[in-house]
Amino acid sequence: MANIWSFVEKFYPNYHGCDKISLFNDLSKLRFEEPLKPGDSANQLLENKYDNDINHANIETDYARTYVRILELAIENYLTVRTSLLTVPDNY
Repeated sequence: MANIWSFVEKFYPNYHGCDKISLFNDLSKLRFEEPLKPGDSANQLLENKYDNDINHANIETDYARTYVRILELAIENYLTVRTSLLTVPDNY
C-alpha cells in the first residue's frame, strides 16, 4: 500500500489541497476504527453522514469508491504527464 500511496501523492492533481484526499483520510479513520477526537473532521463525518454508527454499511462502500476514484485520477494524470513527455513538438 505504501508504494501505491507514494504514486498517488506524486501524480494525484493538487494532492495536498484536495477535498477527496481529505475525505479518504477521514473514511480511513472510520473504516479502521482509529480513535477520533471531538471536532475532528472524521468525527463530524461520522456524526453527520453515518448517524454516529461506526459500523454503518456505507462507510466501507464510500471508502472503496473514494479509493478507486483517487487511483483513477492519479493514473489519468500519470498517463497525461507521460504522454506530454513523449510528444514531439509540431515545430521540431
